[in-house]
Amino acid sequence: MEDCRNHGQIGHTMNNAMRSMIQCLAGLSFLLFLVLVPEMLHAGVPSMKLDARAAPSPGRLVAVSTATNNGGETAYNVSITSSLAGDTRRSDPLGDVHAGKRRSQRVEFSLAGLKPGRYILSTRLDYHEQNGLPHRIHIFRAFRVSREEPEMQSAQEARETAVASGIPVMAEMQGLSAALEIPPARRTLFGNAGTKIVLTVKNRMDTPIRPVLSVHLPGGVTADRTELQLEMGPGEERREEMKIDAEQSVRGGHPVSVLVRYETENEHDSRLLRTTLSVEENTLSLPAMAAAAAILMIALTAVVLIAFRRSSTGSEKESGT
Repeated sequence: MEDCRNHGQIGHTMNNAMRSMIQCLAGLSFLLFLVLVPEMLHAGVPSMKLDARAAPSPGRLVAVSTATNNGGETAYNVSITSSLAGDTRRSDPLGDVHAGKRRSQRVEFSLAGLKPGRYILSTRLDYHEQNGLPHRIHIFRAFRVSREEPEMQSAQEARETAVASGIPVMAEMQGLSAALEIPPARRTLFGNAGTKIVLTVKNRMDTPIRPVLSVHLPGGVTADRTELQLEMGPGEERREEMKIDAEQSVRGGHPVSVLVRYETENEHDSRLLRTTLSVEENTLSLPAMAAAAAILMIALTAVVLIAFRRSSTGSEKESGT
């Protein structure tokens, strides 16, 4: 009888250990679900397209921007922002754009007082997925203001090919040279990835200038500053750095643009620098650790289950004897 009681106590202890192990596995599975649920929700996203047309006429520029949802999901909190030579026009909230629908913005920029030269119209589309993940699309259009009236240039002039992350991108202007470089960003243990934007600007003239550099980032990427206004003497060269941070939803390669503009006494000039922000995955990222922990817990559970069954089988044989 005492042996039976001992075997019963052993079996009871093993049952408790098994239940504890199952509870731990369930908790870890729930944690894994919380970590990976953004990845699952990211599978179904709206597919937005931005189109911007610029029509110069004497004394003004009419910019018409259209956001079209070509996907199967609704785009939320849609807004369009247009900017020309420091004059920024943000649309009233356009609301939600359902699949197959579109929203438009029409703004006019006065060209009165603008110096002759090359200008770039910048248009930005912002929207969110249903799960709150942000998205941002940029488009640029170049045109020239002559002394008599503005005339359109090929929009291709504002579509320089984006290069891989970490490779300097150069722009040679008549009185200014500028270079842009972004080292690849490596994701940290807790999801975010950080790097820096490196800008090198040189005044190639024998007179002072005040260049303005505006940074255009994709959705989910933030910077400690997005615009620089520099005071540069003749022949001066400056190196500026901006810290940027990419949220967990940002992966792979994403375009980053820097619009450079400056004015002399008689002329305005603008150029666009484009590169790619590459986000490299960390093998020790939180999702990877959670998955590894889940696999380890399953393996431990299997070992305990096998040991429990062997112990139970042994107890039954001894009881039968």
